Order: sequence, then structure tokens, then C-alpha cells
Amino acid sequence: MILDFQNIEEVKHQFQSSLKLDPSIPEWKREIFNFLEWYYSLDGSLIQKTSGSTGIPKEIKLSREVLSASAEATIAYFKLAKRSSALLCIPSRFIGGKMMLVRAIIGEWKLTCVEPKANLSSVLSGVASFDFTAMIPLQVQKLLNNDVSQLNKIKNLIIGGAAVSDALENKLCNVKIHAYSTYGMTETASHVALKKLDGKSNFQALNGISFSVNTEGRLSIEGSRIPNSTLLTNDITKLISKTSFHWLGRIDNVINSGGVKIVAEELERTIATMLNETFYITKETQSELGETPLLVIESDAWESEKTKVFLEKLKLRLPAYWSPRKIRFVKYIDRTASGKIKRI
Repeated sequence: MILDFQNIEEVKHQFQSSLKLDPSIPEWKREIFNFLEWYYSLDGSLIQKTSGSTGIPKEIKLSREVLSASAEATIAYFKLAKRSSALLCIPSRFIGGKMMLVRAIIGEWKLTCVEPKANLSSVLSGVASFDFTAMIPLQVQKLLNNDVSQLNKIKNLIIGGAAVSDALENKLCNVKIHAYSTYGMTETASHVALKKLDGKSNFQALNGISFSVNTEGRLSIEGSRIPNSTLLTNDITKLISKTSFHWLGRIDNVINSGGVKIVAEELERTIATMLNETFYITKETQSELGETPLLVIESDAWESEKTKVFLEKLKLRLPAYWSPRKIRFVKYIDRTASGKIKRI
């Protein structure tokens, strides 16, 4: 499905006729058309639910002015011209998909909309190129594994919805894709900072955004499109400047082991160099230390000797109190639709 936003009347006809006359419309298209119907109705603010990856989903109210400011900042950052070609391949029920539509509206883009799938090879095989698109890490990984030439058709790629792993960043560096990791949330109407995936860059603020940290290392975001001017996040960062930071992890995932505070995501980055299986770090209560890291691996259970050897190997590589004492093996690791791991 192609939406040409230089022809607004035709776009309106597409979604109005489909919503009224086509009861069998696929859900992914209905989500797009429902948003466009709201956008052009000029009726009230957008009520958008958060992903729920770190708790119960909550409703966030976003004005058209905030959505427009976010879209304009991204368009300016990438110097995207009128009539740019773009691909919408992520769900429009989330803020990331909705913001692709707002950017297309403001930029008067030609937007190709496809059903959000993990593997996009067939979608990209029939096109010459796209100027811009947004994907989740899983979609990028599939293209890297199956047909990297299709990924090269995208001139500007932003990756969000879940953190970009060091392994994925390294692969993108090797194939020289013009890709960026995003930092943002529903409350900020998508990203407020971008990190070039070149193995050395930090997150850089978009125009009009600045950062600070409190004594816990939690990041605060300030800017004209931020509710109440300042938004305190649950992200732990190392501040480089007022407009740049290095992301460490989430305060929700900090493990207090014998008074030593361990950021689960930092521990995962070390373990990732030693383990090929999909995994994550959570915590469990321990009588002496209070909490200890627990390694959860998506795999059939290892033999006891292999488990013992690997835990000893971790102990030699990690600082005191950082090493997991146990491994839990699970058949599947639960994830959100955008690919974020649901830590249990």
C-alpha cells in the first residue's frame, strides 16, 4: 500500500473508503487508517499507550504540536527533502509507527506501508531504494542474516523499540550501513536522541533537546516538546555533555548485591562476548547479599558440569559480586511486539 502525501485528498479517500466499505481490512492497515482519521479530524489530543515493557501500560496524551515538532526535528537531522521515499514496516499502534506517518505527512513523502513482519526481504526485493525507514533490531538482524544487499537499499535507517546490542552494531559497522540507534519513549513522541552505529559514537540530542543527570545517574530530558519542560527517566547514563550521553541501562534493572550496584545491561554486555545463546540478566533474593544476578538462557538445560564450568568462567571475568550464581533455562524468552525482553 502506497500513501502519497503530496495528494492529501487521495490519501483521505483511501482511508475513509476503506474504513467505511471494507470490513475485512487487515488490522495493520486499520491501525494506519484509524490514526490518519484522527490526525485529519483535528479532534483533541492523541491518547497513546506505552509499550508496557517495564510495567503496566499507561496512557499518554500528546498534542499535534508535539508530534509535529518531533517529526520536524527528525526531518531536519537527516536533511530529508520533500517527496522523499519512505517505508513503514513497524506497527502503527505504537508511537514509532505513528511518527513515521506524521513525518510522511509533514514531509509530503511517498510512503510505502507493509505488514510489519520480522523478515522484510521480500518487501525490499522489489524496490530500488528508500530514503528513510525505521525498524526494530529483529528486522535488521533478519536482513543481515538473509540478504544484506536488501538492507543497503535504505539510505537512512533508524533502529528502535528495543536496545541495539553490541553484536548487532558491530555487524552494521562491517557492512557500512548508514544506521542509527534511537533513544526516546512514548512520552517524548518517539526519539529525542540518535546514536550513529559506528562503534564509537554516543547518543546526540535532536534540536531543542538537552540532558542532565541526578545523583543516581538517572537521565532528565528538557525541551519545548517535553511535558512540564523536564522529564526524569529511569535510564542510567554517563553524561558526556548537555546534548550527549552514553546509555548504561535501566534503574529498574539495577541489582544491589552486597551493597554493590550492578546494572543488568552492563553485565549482559560482558556475558554476550562469552555466550551465543539468547539470554538476559534478572535478579533473585539472597539472604546474605540481598540480591544476586540470575542468568536466564533460552535453551534446553545444560548438563550440570557444563553449567558449573561456565559459571566459574564468568566468575574469573567479572568483578566481585557481579557473577551469577545460578542459570535458569527457559524454552522461550517473552518479548514485547517491538522486541524488548520482558524480564521476569
